[in-house]
Amino acid sequence: MHKPVITRIAMFALMMLFACSAAHAAAMNAKISRVKGDVQIKTTDKASWKAAKDGDTVTETGQIKTGAGAEVFVAWKGGNVVKVGPSSQITMSSLSVDGAGNTKSAVKLEKGQVTAKAARLGGTSSFNINTPTAVAGVRGTAFQCTENQVLVADGSVAVSAGGVTVDLSPGTYTEIEAPGMPPMDPMEIPADMLEELQSEVSQAEEVGAEFVDMYGDEDPGMDEGDEDLDSDEDSGMDADMSEDMDLDFDSVLDSIDTALDNSLLGDLIDFEAGDFLPGTGGIQGEIEF
Repeated sequence: MHKPVITRIAMFALMMLFACSAAHAAAMNAKISRVKGDVQIKTTDKASWKAAKDGDTVTETGQIKTGAGAEVFVAWKGGNVVKVGPSSQITMSSLSVDGAGNTKSAVKLEKGQVTAKAARLGGTSSFNINTPTAVAGVRGTAFQCTENQVLVADGSVAVSAGGVTVDLSPGTYTEIEAPGMPPMDPMEIPADMLEELQSEVSQAEEVGAEFVDMYGDEDPGMDEGDEDLDSDEDSGMDADMSEDMDLDFDSVLDSIDTALDNSLLGDLIDFEAGDFLPGTGGIQGEIEF
């Protein structure tokens, strides 16, 4: 079997590719708006609960909970929005964007109700809501989730539970009787419920449009008051990471030569001293798969 060839230059390119991919994958910042009633937020999972106010920032692993009669909207890149209803709690379990602009959004509904307006998704972008009984995966749509129901106002939603997936179209919903049970066949949303759902979706669309008008495709960043997200320790870590990314070309090549001589890598990479790639001075070897 022909074995692929690896050189110092090729290995350097691979190392830089991995480094750049890691550097470009980043958590997104979401903004809180239209706070009504008792709303509490944790900016990240390590932060403390605090009273929410319009303009607060929540990022990946952040949490939001509402009291009786309370509600709040959360918006992020592209105009994605969730409205957290009364007596509800959510976790922003995934909220990230890669170097190509693909977003990964996942909201975990701990209890209560959320209404979502997802932006049109392209590439490998995804938007999911996980409830105690199901996972709702969307592709540019407007829908609502409770702990055991998914209702769709626009677009399509794939609801997975108990090893079964049901596709919902506009104006339909499904129920999951209990954790581990499959979703019921799609049913038509009653007219009064659909009207109320469409009203909430319209509110979410307004919030999404406001977010896009204010931030466009830029990350909204963090406010000075978001001390939980911008501590001195975090700033120091960011500085260290920035210094680590400031790589010296000669140092990297020296490290690669050392790695190629390493006995552990020697089992994987087969090369002979003096076997050079013409015109580059790079050591030529072979990777065994």
